[in-house]
Amino acid sequence: EGQGDPAHGFYAAQSYDCGWPKANPAPYTGDYRILDATDPSDEMGKLLVGKTVPDGLFKDKCDQVVRLHDFKGTYLMIDMSATDCPPCQLMAQGEKQFVANMAAQGIDVEVITLLAPSLDDVFGETTTTVLNNWVSKYALESPVLGDRAWGQSVFSPPAKSAGYPSWVLVAPDLTVFEYGQGWGEWADVETLFVAHKNGN
Repeated sequence: EGQGDPAHGFYAAQSYDCGWPKANPAPYTGDYRILDATDPSDEMGKLLVGKTVPDGLFKDKCDQVVRLHDFKGTYLMIDMSATDCPPCQLMAQGEKQFVANMAAQGIDVEVITLLAPSLDDVFGETTTTVLNNWVSKYALESPVLGDRAWGQSVFSPPAKSAGYPSWVLVAPDLTVFEYGQGWGEWADVETLFVAHKNGN
């Protein structure tokens, strides 16, 4: 870790052994905490719809550093989860079917899970063993990455803590079009993606 290094010693791999895409977009120069100062009542700090989702660097199950913005070009659902969070587990159980349902409707969606080791250790290191266990348990094919507190930084206003799960929906050009906290059903998320795809 070098002085003044915002990546804290992390640099994205030249190619990804796990098979993730490599869009190589321009370096991100925006904020990592996007707050809506016009809405002080909002408890999440409010990601701004229409703004670029913050970039991030995370370890994957292949023990490589993955850049979030390398997934540019496809719809994204980025979710902040923890291994012992029951709603997060429900999300993981239905994730693969959700991706298949979207593909059947002609919408390519990548779910990116940013995983914390536990609710009691949300700032801790998520080891490759933990990542691989989560992937195996839920038979996931989408990226599961160690969070590194990205979620807390992006979803939380100052002096508060984001709830688990929190999620953000991102268009292929990396702009935010919806976000939320807590979990209901994948059908609700499908509706949001379809509406955006259809220009609603």
